Amino acid sequence: MAKLCKYCIMRMDRSYEPHFDYFHDKENQKLGGHRVATVLMYLSDVEKGGETVFPSSLEKDSQPKGDDWSDCAKNGYAVKPRKGDALLFFSLHPDATTDPRSLHGSCPVIEGEKWSATKWIHVRSFDAPSTSEGCVDKDPNCPTGLLRVNVRRISYIWWALRRL
Repeated sequence: MAKLCKYCIMRMDRSYEPHFDYFHDKENQKLGGHRVATVLMYLSDVEKGGETVFPSSLEKDSQPKGDDWSDCAKNGYAVKPRKGDALLFFSLHPDATTDPRSLHGSCPVIEGEKWSATKWIHVRSFDAPSTSEGCVDKDPNCPTGLLRVNVRRISYIWWALRRL
């Protein structure tokens, strides 16, 4: 079942194996639908390790990594946790199909402590779960239309975060 929190704040004292933020089961797809995007906010600095890694990224081989990166981070494109930074990534393409390159995980913390907050942006609200297999929007292009609205809003958030 999907977590029903607005912002999930957690202390990361272990790694998370690579996973997708979209769902394969029908039950979670009915309850809010796929996660269109994830905003991961780093609430603490980490001395070593704790990177968020994308093992299927096309950019994984272009990112130089020295000794200050964990071995786990060297297995994909990685982002170091820095207090005050936020990472935004999409789990779906603009046409609402799932993106297998959104596979991501959390590397183990080697030194220090990692605190983060996560905000998932779903296709639909959790307050009004889907009652049918089809689209509940009145727009004839519903799957694309719903996603288009969210992508515009998320793109603005991404643009605003990059300017910080």
